[in-house]
Amino acid sequence: MTDTPKNLANWPLNLIGWPIFTSTQEAFLYGNLIHDDPNLQAHLVRYRQETYLELRREREKKDPDLQVMMDLAVTAQFYREAYMEAARINAELRQI
Repeated sequence: MTDTPKNLANWPLNLIGWPIFTSTQEAFLYGNLIHDDPNLQAHLVRYRQETYLELRREREKKDPDLQVMMDLAVTAQFYREAYMEAARINAELRQI
């Protein structure tokens, strides 16, 4: 992605409809955009869990692809960062 999207309507999605992040900054921005949507936050948790399951399946193969494993780990981390940013914003808003 050359330009970071500024809204959810323009956010790039993978083939199964999950958001694509190429940096921690993008994950944080996405978290900011969804902080008021508990449904999208729950999806991020699910995406992270499913990505880790895919990573486990790759790791258990007879000849695992280390690049695939690294890509999956990074993707799962981006989902975590997006979710945690949304949670951080919500915690701050509750204190106001």
